[in-house]
Amino acid sequence: MLDSCRELYSFLDNSPKRQRFLDIVIDVLGKGETKKRKLKNLCKTRWIERHSTFETIYDLYEYVVTTLDEICVPSEDERFECPGEESWDWDASTRTLANGLRHTMKSFGYIFCFVCAMDMLEPMRPLVSALQGRLVEVYFGFKKVEEVMNSYTDILSGIDKWFERLYTKVLRLSELVGSAEERPLVNRRGTTPAETAKEYWKRAVAIPFLDIVSSELKSRFSHEKRAHYELCALVPEVISKKDENAVTSLLNVLKEKWEHILPLPAAFESELFR
Repeated sequence: MLDSCRELYSFLDNSPKRQRFLDIVIDVLGKGETKKRKLKNLCKTRWIERHSTFETIYDLYEYVVTTLDEICVPSEDERFECPGEESWDWDASTRTLANGLRHTMKSFGYIFCFVCAMDMLEPMRPLVSALQGRLVEVYFGFKKVEEVMNSYTDILSGIDKWFERLYTKVLRLSELVGSAEERPLVNRRGTTPAETAKEYWKRAVAIPFLDIVSSELKSRFSHEKRAHYELCALVPEVISKKDENAVTSLLNVLKEKWEHILPLPAAFESELFR
């Protein structure tokens, strides 16, 4: 799915002509109601940008698919004609790339996985933003780990209601691009049993993905690893805001993890309170 997002970005970003056509489609279908025009790439280092990328693709999904459809099979709609005396006249390479992307984006399975990933990762946005900031932001951001974990616990405990909202978004988006609700063919192998397409996507994708996200969070932010982040509390801007009780609590956490490697363990407390 991530590869398809990158390919879509490159397809439009590498060609001003294709981007100009998308702009016209947005003007015609969006009727001036959307300010977004360009897709965003999936940044390899700025995790927070991935949330923005998913949101932008979601908001422009209908317009992007229409653009790809018009490139592959031009309609007689005069509203999409090229301004001036020129014609769009797409080359074979562009049509081939557009055809592959449109089949992917109109696939019900792809639409479901895309919306599921976007919604499932949303609770992590505040944490992701903080952990890529300054040490001060990292420290206070890390305090949100418990809150984020609780968010996923709440989703799991109320999975039916959460999934109902998710699936409604999926059906709405698939209807906009002319995609029918479906599920993969079952060949009586070790597949997830489900009577309906809705139940299949819930059992085969949504719940396993939620389990993976929750377990990864618990693994990466275990009690053992949290002691490393407490070192950020030694930054003057952070520790100066703590009262005596908070500093004492911090002292106990740091001593438990790091006392054995200190050159003068006995002096640690006096240094911290100085």
